[in-house]
Amino acid sequence: MKGITASDYAVRETMYSRLANVDENLELVPELAKEWETNDAVDQYTFILNEGAKFATIDQEVLAEDVKATVELMQSEDRVSSAARDVGPVESVEIEDDYRIRFDLEHSDIVYPRRMAETGSTFNILPKNVIEDEEMYSNLSDTDYGSGPMTLTEFSEGSEYVFEAHDGYFKTDSDGNQLPYVDKMTWKVNTDAVSRVNAAVDGRTDALQFLGKTNYSRIKNTDGMTAISKPSPSFQLIVLNENMTHNGEKPFSKLKVRKAFKHAMDREEIKSAANDATVIAHHDPVSPVHPTYADFDPGLEFGTTAQPDEAKRLLEEAGYPDGLDLPELIYSPNDPLTPPMIQVFQEQMNKVGINFEIQQVTEDTWLSDYWNGDSDWYWSEWSSRIEETTVHRLAVRSDGPWNSGRYANDDFDEAYDTYSRATGQETFDEAFKRAQKIFHKTGAWLVLGHTKEYTGHHNYVKNIGFPASESRSYHWDDYLTSDAPEK
Repeated sequence: MKGITASDYAVRETMYSRLANVDENLELVPELAKEWETNDAVDQYTFILNEGAKFATIDQEVLAEDVKATVELMQSEDRVSSAARDVGPVESVEIEDDYRIRFDLEHSDIVYPRRMAETGSTFNILPKNVIEDEEMYSNLSDTDYGSGPMTLTEFSEGSEYVFEAHDGYFKTDSDGNQLPYVDKMTWKVNTDAVSRVNAAVDGRTDALQFLGKTNYSRIKNTDGMTAISKPSPSFQLIVLNENMTHNGEKPFSKLKVRKAFKHAMDREEIKSAANDATVIAHHDPVSPVHPTYADFDPGLEFGTTAQPDEAKRLLEEAGYPDGLDLPELIYSPNDPLTPPMIQVFQEQMNKVGINFEIQQVTEDTWLSDYWNGDSDWYWSEWSSRIEETTVHRLAVRSDGPWNSGRYANDDFDEAYDTYSRATGQETFDEAFKRAQKIFHKTGAWLVLGHTKEYTGHHNYVKNIGFPASESRSYHWDDYLTSDAPEK
């Protein structure tokens, strides 16, 4: 089977396995660990491994010692930079036997197994002997030592990846048949949206892993093809940096100014500008697709259409009766949806007396010169985060390392501390929903929209999984029908 992907994460996820993962609906599912147990304090997890799971290219069983070695590798800053945060609050890892391994945490963490499935996490289990062998470890960049459903056999970096079925893969279907079904799979990386779609329509590829909204209708209207859309955990936003100084003042440090922006936004119009490729949710990073998304009205306090009179009133009370002049808003057109959303946002703000120009920069410039800095206000984006508390932890709590808005709210921090150390699901749910509502009402982010994902495939491709995020690719039970063309 041939497909097209643009995600290096997905390549890794096809080669390797985690202890736990998520399905297409972001629900937590077992992977290398067939189950796990925790104590009443939820600061200790014991994972029970699937017996018979094997690392493909070296034909050896996945054991608890491999998990322990992987965790210790991730905690070793001199070998794997910044991976320790992916491990989370792990104090120690103890092997109970070949198939049981215990994680002792520094504090309670009710969502710890979900952290193992997080986007960007390096929590893919490696063989202990590979980690300890300097030569083998140095070959990680071009040798597949994983236990995933497919084994990488050939590749041209950033261009093409050829996988063959892992004969010793530990998963079977409901009837006990060995997975994966396909013997071989080729991924072609193509960043040009038009040529990517052309390759699918004319039959050179069987499936597209990700499809832009602009080409969605073309696949949908092609005989013999299926196009699918669904919401994702990704979102785009405007950062109101509370430390930004302009004309001797810090306008975004004033809650009434931040609320004025939210009242001035017409998110329905912004959604239309994005060709309906976004979902209106809260002014908070948690997406409607996350299982613990708070169920309060997305229009709470601010509505989903503009309330210009209320915006002007708040600006006047904040000390700007004649409007607010601001420096340029910086953005990068990484996504074709971004420029029209930014232009409409500018027009909406101008209507209530918030005046500024917009400046487009490259993604590299945006990251190096503007993102997470204090001198400007700017557009930003977050890719698909699987574990829904991650963005709160990294970028919303007052001491978060990526707190781009320099937001500090005692009520939010109290809710965060409560849910992040909860020992019961009810306590976690209540505090997490409270944190979402507090940030929606007081936060320094204006969420333009949570973006949708699109994909397409020929109808002879069956069971093709729709990944919940760009970092996932589910191909253990794909198959082609007998009428599929030879390639």
